[in-house]
Amino acid sequence: IPASDLTGLEGSHIITSDGSTLLGGDDKAGVAALIELLQDIMGDKLHHGHLTILFCTDEEIGEIGIEFLPKDIANKWDIFWTVDGERLDTVDVGCFFGSEIKIEFHGNDAHPGVSGHQLRPAHYAAARFMDKLADGPSPWATSGEESFIYVPSLPTGNAGKCYLTIIPRTFRPEEFSEMEQKVREIAEEAANRYNVTAVVMPIKVTYV
Repeated sequence: IPASDLTGLEGSHIITSDGSTLLGGDDKAGVAALIELLQDIMGDKLHHGHLTILFCTDEEIGEIGIEFLPKDIANKWDIFWTVDGERLDTVDVGCFFGSEIKIEFHGNDAHPGVSGHQLRPAHYAAARFMDKLADGPSPWATSGEESFIYVPSLPTGNAGKCYLTIIPRTFRPEEFSEMEQKVREIAEEAANRYNVTAVVMPIKVTYV
């Protein structure tokens, strides 16, 4: 980690991982913190209201634990606390709405040295789309509660078919329709540039 992230932690114990463990330290640290909290509450007999403690899977293994929480239970709760912070002196209030949009570019693969005129490079369209998308609100150009759209990985595929997933993030879910429309416009422009077809799936909210 950058040395600047350790400012203010002089003299503290820092636990690190060598990368060979199943999950990152945040999951293990979160479980340990919850167990410690339960021990303190039970041992000191602190007065408190009804508490529900959940140990959820998270994005490190490709699942979002909150999806398995029954809605009839979640709708009764007033406050959710997530033990998943970065520093002891920081409390984040609120959570953005996470979503994803899957996009496919369909072209035509052909031998570039013999039938180059038949090439319809879907992967070039995907690369152009990704580059043009970066002109909009991105994680590195926004802060606070500003919305952004991010491409978590490179497009996958070839000239015949190339696909990618993008993740719009916003604190205001009413912005999703506008964000989806912008994505469709950029995808169509990129597809037209290389004479391929763009297929943009409907936006899917993955978590709140």
